[in-house]
Amino acid sequence: MKIYKRYKKLSLWNKVGFWGAIASILGISLFFISQYLGPTKANQEKIKKDLAQVVEMLRDELSIKNENIEFLQGEITRRQDIYPSDRARQLAQKIPDDAGPYALALKAIAGRRFKDARRFLDKAQEEKEIELAEIYITRGQTELYAGKTKEAAKWCEKALELAPENIEIMREAGFVFLSNLMYNKAEPLLRKVLEINEKSFGLNNSKVKRSQNDLALLMLATKRYNEAEPLLHSVLDFDEKLYGKDHPIIATDLYHIAIMYNETKRFAEAAPIIERIIEITGKSENQKDPIVAIVLNNLSASLDFKPIDLEVNMMKRAVQIMEKFDPNAYFFSSTLIRLSDVLMEADRFAEAESTIRRAITIDKQSFSENDPIIAGDLVSLAILLRATGHFSDAEPILRQSLVIYEKSSEEQNINIAGVLNNLADILIQMDRFSEADPLLRRALTIYEQSLGINHLYYASCLNNLAVLLKETNRFTESEPMMRQAMLIVKQTVGDEHPYYAKIINNLGHLMQSTDRLSEAELLFRQALSIDEKYFGKNHTSVASDLGDLGSVLLATHRSSEAEPILKQSLEIYEIKLSSDHPDTQFVRKKLESIK
Repeated sequence: MKIYKRYKKLSLWNKVGFWGAIASILGISLFFISQYLGPTKANQEKIKKDLAQVVEMLRDELSIKNENIEFLQGEITRRQDIYPSDRARQLAQKIPDDAGPYALALKAIAGRRFKDARRFLDKAQEEKEIELAEIYITRGQTELYAGKTKEAAKWCEKALELAPENIEIMREAGFVFLSNLMYNKAEPLLRKVLEINEKSFGLNNSKVKRSQNDLALLMLATKRYNEAEPLLHSVLDFDEKLYGKDHPIIATDLYHIAIMYNETKRFAEAAPIIERIIEITGKSENQKDPIVAIVLNNLSASLDFKPIDLEVNMMKRAVQIMEKFDPNAYFFSSTLIRLSDVLMEADRFAEAESTIRRAITIDKQSFSENDPIIAGDLVSLAILLRATGHFSDAEPILRQSLVIYEKSSEEQNINIAGVLNNLADILIQMDRFSEADPLLRRALTIYEQSLGINHLYYASCLNNLAVLLKETNRFTESEPMMRQAMLIVKQTVGDEHPYYAKIINNLGHLMQSTDRLSEAELLFRQALSIDEKYFGKNHTSVASDLGDLGSVLLATHRSSEAEPILKQSLEIYEIKLSSDHPDTQFVRKKLESIK
């Protein structure tokens, strides 16, 4: 009562202040009560809904997409290894550490913490957090990102057994099979997905067109170009109506059509397609879209008929686009690595080395020194050092990358085989044959188990082992291996490709070592013709062929024919490489022997 009487005596402003103080006390009290009792039911529902949305977006982002696929030597391959995108990593950061095990599994995949991902999936399966088929398909994604392709396929098969009519699982499993060259398993799934989508949505629908595109990629990979062509054009027509003719998506559609023309040797039809791709990727409004850079990257790697200068220009444009988009992202550094490969192929070794080192600097800021990404960068650097004759510098770098791959991989995958093959090649160059032999045989076993005996990588390793056997005078063992490698390469990339030239060049050396000089000469001339057509007349591969041809001409006592050929070889080497490079010294000694 006294309080009320005292309140009545207060002025108007004092009364306002009194009630303001009461409101503040109540507000603070409610804040601490809410913190103690936890968020309201409405807030809980919103948080739960937001998290579910992030999980769904992350799950979709981790799915295999068309951008993860490129065509090399007429077959589908994953673009390098599959790594979670930068967007996936950004989405993963929004998942709190107290989220459910399934969400934490996706977060772990995005962060490439595969052991954690498997543990969280075990927990999600134990708690029956989501359907078991969904757990299995996510296990498949985990193993695919971890480089365990066979395990990925097994989990996809298990998911399909539980949910054979789930269209999303069918599509994901089909694309996993497709990206791993398991065409017989991929095709019925992708056809069924297309059939279901057509019945559900009609012919003019984006999901239908995506399914048509997936199926068309399989048709391209299995060389059924007549079936692929109408599908690809249907997708292009739909996308042009939906997005317009200059949208980055159109560049992706055109890339697949260019692949088809490339594989069917319809180069005249491919030329305007490539011009359109270049035009689309050059538009300022498209310069910040990473899809454009991906198309240029894949186009550079996939087509046979492009001049090397055009390839360099395409990759430089891809680098410029990715640099604007995110200069610290992994895909930017991987684009730099691809550019360095092209520069090295164009004999621009100094530019290639600075580009590789820039990529390594970027990746070291984002990944630990024991990450497989760093190992891949080191392999690229070692290959360049090998090309420039710095074998002793390349060796420890390759050994470092091998240690990283062996620690990070839970099985002997193709990355390990690639390092073993390259390391053995360098050891052969240094005449350390006994060290190279077991490395090559181990690599061959990995390739055979992972890719089969008809793959280009297997042929490359087989060829290196054949060279080693030749160098150690085991000619009867070497020749059948070399001819087997030659046949695989011919079936894979054709007999006009520089890698075929490399194989027949090695066979020419074997013929020369076994006194079959006329056969050696024919092989050297054939290799020279292929390389001149592909690289032009001032390339180190051409210089190598000229040196070999000059050498066999000397062996058949035709010094007057050999001398101008060897001089041409030496001139190229001295311009492109250093004067103390082993190849330069070899040709110089041959010339001196004439005098």
